Amino acid sequence: MPHRRTGSPYYVCRCRSLPGYGDTGRLTSRTTSKTTAREMESTLRAIAEKALLNPAWRAVLDAVCRDRTIDLPTLLRHRSEGTLDQLRASLSDPTIEEAIRRYSASADITRQTQIGFDRLRGVLEKTVRPASHLRMSYLMDPRNIMALCHADERGESTYGNGPRKRNSVRRNTLRAISKLIRHYAGNAERGRIFADVNFPAEDDTRKVHMTPGEMKRLLSACAEVHDELALIVMMSVLTSADRGVLLAGSTSDRKKPFRGLRREDIDIYVDDAGGMVGLMSMRHDTKTKSRQRDHPLVHSLCKALLVQMDGLMPGDTVFRLSYSALDSRWQRAREIAGLTDIRFKDLRKQYSQCAEIAGLPPTVVSNAMGHTNNRRTQDYQRRRTIITHEQAAAIEAVMLGHR
Repeated sequence: MPHRRTGSPYYVCRCRSLPGYGDTGRLTSRTTSKTTAREMESTLRAIAEKALLNPAWRAVLDAVCRDRTIDLPTLLRHRSEGTLDQLRASLSDPTIEEAIRRYSASADITRQTQIGFDRLRGVLEKTVRPASHLRMSYLMDPRNIMALCHADERGESTYGNGPRKRNSVRRNTLRAISKLIRHYAGNAERGRIFADVNFPAEDDTRKVHMTPGEMKRLLSACAEVHDELALIVMMSVLTSADRGVLLAGSTSDRKKPFRGLRREDIDIYVDDAGGMVGLMSMRHDTKTKSRQRDHPLVHSLCKALLVQMDGLMPGDTVFRLSYSALDSRWQRAREIAGLTDIRFKDLRKQYSQCAEIAGLPPTVVSNAMGHTNNRRTQDYQRRRTIITHEQAAAIEAVMLGHR
């Protein structure tokens, strides 16, 4: 029964036993007419009765009583205009733009996700008209998702110019669609839909393994470009650490900066044989938080690190070079060395492939790299095309029965 607040001319509605819902709490009617307030309460009860027969109407109840995104005057207006069905449809199947707004309000989205949403809007504007009226049910069809991704790959978008690389589409547009569907329909439904989405990644045909001569040439170029770059590359190649572990700083799509390698993470000592060895802690690797690990340091790294860390306090970062400043220097070093196809992340692949050549068991390599299983490590090794003379001789012996 509607009643007035103390000291207020407006009525408040509260349905203590709303069918299938329970107590609504106090809902402001923004009216001074008790008759109008009763009509609002009657409308709410009518929708509750509809929800008992059709669960889709619960979205309207939730919007009014729980989320408070729809008020009673708006509800009454839709009833008087005969547009309650359209209101229900807009809540249970919102427009894509409305779904993006809801996702952005409920999640702390990264810059990459925002770019993905912008690309999705651009493709929709170019390929489907009117894009502003498209609802989320459009994205629930795997064929539509693939059509949008192929259109983005061809450059059919109002966002940016020209065709895009397939991996760029997967990393931005396709990932944004995946997150939007998961937020709207849940992870199980997202998995069901994406099981039929066939948009594979590009086949990486770059050369990602360097010979010893190429490795020396790259290190020489790094030393020429920046006094710390050669040591950073050696640390990555010999310990599988990526630049997020080694260098402090941040990027435009990352709110929390990388901690970087610190003096307290390095422990160098003399072993029983009188040689210098060490241990590097990678317990602050943001990619492997649940898989903390340490990695041994060989004699050459220990010597270089002692010089690098001279005068540093335990909490000081080992390298002055920042995370974001690495790119320009790394690009310059690659050009000098003539190895422009090698990315910094490929140094982890170099570690994995060299470990395989050295005969390390796959489980050991997987643990050293912080992988959850050997399959991921094998993905790093699958581009290797090197075979030794001993291995070739072993194949011949098996083939011709010389054993």
